[in-house]
Amino acid sequence: MHAPSYRPRLDTRVLRAAGLGLLLLVSGCDWRTPVALKDAPGVLDLTDFGADLDGWRCSPADQGRLPDLRLDSLSPDTMLVIESRGGTPSRWRRKVRWDAESHPVLTWTWSPGRTVDSAAFPRRRSPSAVMALDVTLASAFGFPKTVRYVWSARKDRGATWVDRDNLHPKVVVLRDARDPSDSVLTERVDVWKDFERLWGFRPRHQALALVVSAQDPASSAILNARFGHVLAHPIQQETP
Repeated sequence: MHAPSYRPRLDTRVLRAAGLGLLLLVSGCDWRTPVALKDAPGVLDLTDFGADLDGWRCSPADQGRLPDLRLDSLSPDTMLVIESRGGTPSRWRRKVRWDAESHPVLTWTWSPGRTVDSAAFPRRRSPSAVMALDVTLASAFGFPKTVRYVWSARKDRGATWVDRDNLHPKVVVLRDARDPSDSVLTERVDVWKDFERLWGFRPRHQALALVVSAQDPASSAILNARFGHVLAHPIQQETP
């Protein structure tokens, strides 16, 4: 007869919590801090093109497959150029932390550079995002949640997509096919209010990351989309 084993067993919840903590420790080592603008007190630059592009990362699966990001310094304001070719979406993330409760108002400029045929997007009942800006905030319910702001190839400005599961971003269409695609347009959103409206609960104060993306699904197409600096403004500067 074998003697009974008295080896201690760790609770599954403890193991999961430890694993999540280790994951956050490993993945959190490249967080950036926003830059305070000298000529605009209280305003934070979340993109910081003036430093370098080392803070921007694509997914490990896309490394070496996507064209590199580059800066267009010939514009009046420096802009980030995202190249999408062969129908492949180009997505880049920057881990940057700021207090979204005190700095909820985001402004940025963007332009797809040309019109994209909406028929190239395969699904009619989902966003046809030529360009998108994702903002991820910490959630009191555990996993981070994302609001996605879209420039659409269709005529659906003002539409929202909120009926998917809790793992997908909630989508707001800011621009569409009726907007001049060759012009640089300016956006201003309150990400805190949009998060509450779309997700149905308040986020935690911490914002965690930005993702910029561009796509023309046509396999023979090349799209050079441009994003300007993404700035976070304190709530007291919001105009009524």
